[in-house]
Amino acid sequence: MVRAGDIGGRVRRGVTVCGLANVLAGAVGVIGTVSFSMSVGLIAATRCAARLTMIPAAFGLVACAFFPDAVLLLSRIPGAVMGALLLYIMAAQLASGLILLVSAQGGSDFTSGLTVGLPVMAAIVIAFSPPQIFAELPAFTRPIAGNGLIVGTLLALFLEHVLFRKKAPIKPPP
Repeated sequence: MVRAGDIGGRVRRGVTVCGLANVLAGAVGVIGTVSFSMSVGLIAATRCAARLTMIPAAFGLVACAFFPDAVLLLSRIPGAVMGALLLYIMAAQLASGLILLVSAQGGSDFTSGLTVGLPVMAAIVIAFSPPQIFAELPAFTRPIAGNGLIVGTLLALFLEHVLFRKKAPIKPPP
């Protein structure tokens, strides 16, 4: 999204730090860190990718830990305001994903569009389906089949790595 150099190294370091933080969190019995894909949408919406902006956010979270009334104050934000904010960020995330899809690094063919579009539509349908639809399923499949994020992710992986898998060109022997 920001066209930074050494993206492979950055991703590797980020995954390593996140993994080590999760090992440490598991060792002390707390919830670990998560790499949010929502960050791309936030960068697209705010046009700010500076890591220094996380410092005030970190201080705010630490303040919330020591002042529970601050959390109470934040919980007074109306649901409609939070929903509108999340809708805007999710739309920005989808827009940035589509921009990356058709950019020089991404694919712009029909199968690439299906690999993105079908999981998004499946996730939306699952998310807005009434819970009674999933009541007839076996108990161990309900948490998976009834979760739009999981269904969309699994469908995207299936489409990209199985159904629309691009085969590497065969090189002639030397």
